[in-house]
Amino acid sequence: MPTLDNPRWERFAQAIVEGLANGDCKPYSQGRAYIAAGYTAKDQGKRGGSAECAASRLLNRVKPIIERVRELQAEANKRLEPKLDLSRERVGRMACTRFG
Repeated sequence: MPTLDNPRWERFAQAIVEGLANGDCKPYSQGRAYIAAGYTAKDQGKRGGSAECAASRLLNRVKPIIERVRELQAEANKRLEPKLDLSRERVGRMACTRFG
């Protein structure tokens, strides 16, 4: 699936995935992703504020957004997969090259 035609939807999807993968102490919540996408809302930054509610509605009602989030997650997982290869064969090869 290519990028979404609506730039705010695309940025919102990217911010959601960034928040899921982010190791920072302040990862993107749905509301923060909503604000980062360029939307405005009352009670910005407050838990349960209008940004949180509007973001939840976007994720539940706009099917292309959730499909794009899933696609971006799959791409991120593919990039990580080679780094997480701990198969017996790989560990054996590493041991042979280091100690053999």
